[in-house]
Amino acid sequence: MPKRYPDGWSAPARESSHGGSASPDAPTDAEVVGSSLPTHQPRTSGGSLETLVPYLEAQPRPSLRLLCFPHGGGTASSFHGWQSLIGEEVEVWAIQLPGREGRRHETPYRRMAAAVGDLIAILGAHLDRPFALFGHSVGADLAYALALELRQRGLRAPEHLIVAGQVPPLDRVIADPLYLLEDDELLTRLEQYGGIPSELLARRDALQLALPRLRADLTMSETFAVTSAERLNVPITAFGGLHDRTLHAPDIERWGKLTDGQFRVEWWLGGHFFVHTNAEEVVAELHSTLAASTRGREEGSTTASPPLVRPEAGRAPLAIRREEAACPAAGAGDVSPVTQDVAAAMSEVAPSLRIELDDNFFDAGLGSLALLRLQTALLARGYELDLTDLFRWPTIRRLADALKERREDA
Repeated sequence: MPKRYPDGWSAPARESSHGGSASPDAPTDAEVVGSSLPTHQPRTSGGSLETLVPYLEAQPRPSLRLLCFPHGGGTASSFHGWQSLIGEEVEVWAIQLPGREGRRHETPYRRMAAAVGDLIAILGAHLDRPFALFGHSVGADLAYALALELRQRGLRAPEHLIVAGQVPPLDRVIADPLYLLEDDELLTRLEQYGGIPSELLARRDALQLALPRLRADLTMSETFAVTSAERLNVPITAFGGLHDRTLHAPDIERWGKLTDGQFRVEWWLGGHFFVHTNAEEVVAELHSTLAASTRGREEGSTTASPPLVRPEAGRAPLAIRREEAACPAAGAGDVSPVTQDVAAAMSEVAPSLRIELDDNFFDAGLGSLALLRLQTALLARGYELDLTDLFRWPTIRRLADALKERREDA
């Protein structure tokens, strides 16, 4: 269960430098929102529902959709397994922004208005039933901005906004913005804040691949601000990690100033990535929060949706059901030894995925950290490859063929 803020406890001091005057080097597209986000015409490259929500596991009769926005530099696959954990009453829509995984060839957003404009252009027709928004870190800013723009356009509002690991954009002014730092200084600062997953810190090559989208996400977030007049009429729940060095209690509690609806704060053990280190508990709390929201809505409605029912106690998380997930290619007699090695390595690093020989890694839900583990597993088996090879040959068969050819040429 979430760990609430204890009386008398003093959270770690925020180590980033908010406050003061804005940097003179801030881009001209930085915006302080007045009555709404600036008008934005959707880009023709804004994607489709299939690219925006690539890992959708459609549920037969969900009561509510939960749109999930990842942390800065993060991907939709960071929410892998949440659908299994939360149950069929909630349909998880993990949002994939441009510049990552299956959309890695698209230019990432640098302005909040552009991101929100494209999101509404794609999602607008699909907001035909109750939905809620969840955002982690930079994703919290994007979830709030989307809710704000939906209100300004008179479109359906979310049932609930849940934000995690982020200070609100209220009157945001950053004297020393991270997005303007040189690469080495940016990575050093993020490491100090605990803003990079530990597995990624040890892999400079992977960090360099992730850096463009991370910097773009920081630009989008750090140049986004709203005034106290931009309040929602939507319940907001804010999650914070007790050991998150990017925020402290007064920061996260200011989310309450951005809604006329109910507001509460939940504190959890963990740092900036507590959302993922406590995934089962976080998802269970999300379910409880959303169930309370739908009960409140249905009490005033004569056409209520099916009520949310908490998933059965003791439900096994998807990630540990290994006996169901052995890769079918591992050990198959009609494939080469190299292919069997790649398939076996895949089964080790992604036991919850059933990836066939010709399945695209990204389409199957393999995230950035899993790719790092796959590379490490193959290096341990004596294969020479760098991380870019996994992007160049993103199937078991193509990667195995390339590794076999490379070994024969050596």
